[in-house]
Amino acid sequence: MALIKVCGITRLSDAEFCASAGVDFIGFIFVEKSPRKILPEECKIIISNLKNKIFKVGVFADSSSQDIKKIVELCGLDYVQLHGNENPLEFKNFQYPIIKAFKTEKNIFSEIYKWKNIAKFLLFDNISGGTGLTFDWAIINDAKKEGKLEGFSFFIAGGLGPHNVKDVLKLSPDGIDFNSKLEIAPGIKDHKKIQKIVEIVRGSK
Repeated sequence: MALIKVCGITRLSDAEFCASAGVDFIGFIFVEKSPRKILPEECKIIISNLKNKIFKVGVFADSSSQDIKKIVELCGLDYVQLHGNENPLEFKNFQYPIIKAFKTEKNIFSEIYKWKNIAKFLLFDNISGGTGLTFDWAIINDAKKEGKLEGFSFFIAGGLGPHNVKDVLKLSPDGIDFNSKLEIAPGIKDHKKIQKIVEIVRGSK
């Protein structure tokens, strides 16, 4: 059964709803240009007030491992998601599990191999990243057939919501990452849509 991640959390009420609804991961974005950016101090308040258990992920792009570690420890995060051009060697002995994101195109697989035994999960996103658009899922399908993803666990992201989650499940990802398609406005989540995707992924609908 695929893991569910809801990214771009900015409010305690949304984090609590995700946890109570059965979402596995919530993501907090610490990338300057993101409309869902959250300050570490704000993230710390949300996490310290969460009553239900859920994995907390910090999303970064091109930050140093030292700076990331400080925020992880301040906020009480469980995972780190890297969205930039990070050097895998810098994170080889990082103390927290890593989700490494890739903007999906056919020539990414040589880069992916550098993260073997470093990243716990890969995450495949639209090449534009953060646009709410899907990418050509045939890239993943072909890579699986060719054995390029053997030994890797991966999430699929990019424009996913209740309207297309059944289709992406056909690719048998280890996890699905949702963001803008579960929102009323940037950083404000739609609880009905979250409930719906949980029911679909868990097989209720």
